[in-house]
Amino acid sequence: MRIPNFTVQAQRSINLARCENVPRLMVVAGPNGSGKSTLLNAIRSNAGYENVIYVGPHRAMRKQTVQQRYLLQQTLSFETLLTGQNVPGMEGMRIFDGQRDPWGYDETSNYLKFALCQIEVDRSRAITSRVDRDGGIPPGSIPDAWKPFRQLASNLLPHLAFERIDATNRDQVKVLFRVHGLNTLVDIDD
Repeated sequence: MRIPNFTVQAQRSINLARCENVPRLMVVAGPNGSGKSTLLNAIRSNAGYENVIYVGPHRAMRKQTVQQRYLLQQTLSFETLLTGQNVPGMEGMRIFDGQRDPWGYDETSNYLKFALCQIEVDRSRAITSRVDRDGGIPPGSIPDAWKPFRQLASNLLPHLAFERIDATNRDQVKVLFRVHGLNTLVDIDD
């Protein structure tokens, strides 16, 4: 949902910030402590808009051990996490502080690996269902479900290329990227 306008008053270092007609692209810039994060947090939490994706400035990503058994037990919506006020605890996830505000660490990025692994579980289930239903799958008839993510990753991380989800070790599922120029695979949180 596009935010058409906003007004933020008397919050931390902001006396008044207002925009009557928010352009398609708006850059918020300024020195440390000038209120950039306060402004974005206020728009996200106080302006009455729903589903505003917010990634805090103090992101903390720890290495997560994703076990396949947890992927099969619960469903995670990464979009819901990024639009929520708090990060919920989940079995199989190591989170220290679930608060999402611009002054603390935002741990939503810790769920990225889990969410990507869940996409692979859903993809595998869909393939299995089709094989069970049709008795097989003709070669070349399955589209690459990872193509949009590969393109996004290529744009955001030009030095890496998404390779695959590796679930050969059920106790440590990996999201593998290939390092450009090297024949090296790295897990997303390494």
